Amino acid sequence: MLRAASASYFTTRNGKRSSFEQQATKIINEYQSYSDRRNEIAHGSVQRVFLTEKKTEHGHRQSALGFYLVPSFYNPKKFKGFTFTYRYTSSDVTHYKQEFTKLFLRVEALRGRMAQTKAPRPKASS
Repeated sequence: MLRAASASYFTTRNGKRSSFEQQATKIINEYQSYSDRRNEIAHGSVQRVFLTEKKTEHGHRQSALGFYLVPSFYNPKKFKGFTFTYRYTSSDVTHYKQEFTKLFLRVEALRGRMAQTKAPRPKASS
């Protein structure tokens, strides 16, 4: 949708196309690369992940590795058998939050520069 909106916008603004289309395309490509991470974070669930099962005198005991953001058990594309396609810690989620914020700031800076640039107006006929 971002690509379609960008193409439509620059079709009618040739002056802005030469100045900003390449920057907009670069930001859209970066945005796309982060969209999968955003979806994983938005649709993941926090689970306690176990590393090993130990035999004790009282039976078997599982030792926990920790809590992770993992795919939902109902998502067959991301959870296959007992294997997760991703496993994020809280620091991973914080890292992506910072990256999303940086990308947002770059988008807003570009939008601001584009808004300041006035497209040439056609001369009025007498």
